Amino acid sequence: MKRKIICIGIIALSVTGCTHFKKGEGDMPYEIVEDNSGETIKEGEVVELSVMARTEEDSVVWNSADYDRPALVKRERSMFKGDLFAALGLLSQGDSAVVRINIDSMEIKMGIPRPGATRSRYLVYSMRIVHVVPKGQLSDSLYAAKVDKFLEARLEKLENDEPAKIKSFVTSRNWDPVTTGSGLEYCLIQKGTGPPPMPDDTMEVRYTGMLMSGKMITSASSPCKITYDMYGTTRGFNEMLMLMPKGSKAKAIIPSVLAYGRKGQGEDMAIQAYTPLVYEMEMVNIIHPLRAWKTKKMSRS
Repeated sequence: MKRKIICIGIIALSVTGCTHFKKGEGDMPYEIVEDNSGETIKEGEVVELSVMARTEEDSVVWNSADYDRPALVKRERSMFKGDLFAALGLLSQGDSAVVRINIDSMEIKMGIPRPGATRSRYLVYSMRIVHVVPKGQLSDSLYAAKVDKFLEARLEKLENDEPAKIKSFVTSRNWDPVTTGSGLEYCLIQKGTGPPPMPDDTMEVRYTGMLMSGKMITSASSPCKITYDMYGTTRGFNEMLMLMPKGSKAKAIIPSVLAYGRKGQGEDMAIQAYTPLVYEMEMVNIIHPLRAWKTKKMSRS
């Protein structure tokens, strides 16, 4: 069983106020903030880590907290002295550290573009090693089976924990949602007028889709024409549309079973497995097929 493991060679972070850096290999200043006993991470081992990424100007590039779970990384062979994989080799399970990686080296040796308009010399990573899947003396095939078992258990836990995460989200925001038979939860902020749309209608909708952390994943600030079950829409999104007459505004939590489930979605798995989605939606207009046909006929006459 193959799983996609996210390579964090593209992640960067800086933490202000850290002044006790040591010189690592190549051009890699680092500070180990918490040092626990244990075997350091070996090449080929899979790691769970919490990491936030910033430029030296303190601009966040990536944060694992946005996804409500640690990142998954395999320690590959270093591509240059003092790269992030070399930094992982300094750490063991439970350790935390701040590491600065040379941007020019990442760009030249790894083809990773400089983020934004930064003039930083370094991409600075702050990380905590949550868990290491140790290889020990296992063969590659036996270790691959061990990693698959770990990833399967991780997915099962994410699936089992999802209802509690949704409940905590709703409670913390004092929502009083309606729950449909499918598990969609929504609050009607503004009641519309007239009947809700039918599946063969065309709807003009404004919406913003987010992760529960607040990280935006999609939006349409101007009314976007959508049809029921249109390519790229999810079951939960379609169900919510059918509950909204013209002029309605609503917010909804779409559980992963009505979204992207176990597979996730997007480039570099922007929506990861068992991730509920939060939507704010406005039904601006509903265009019925017969009305649209009459309008088109009148414009031609």
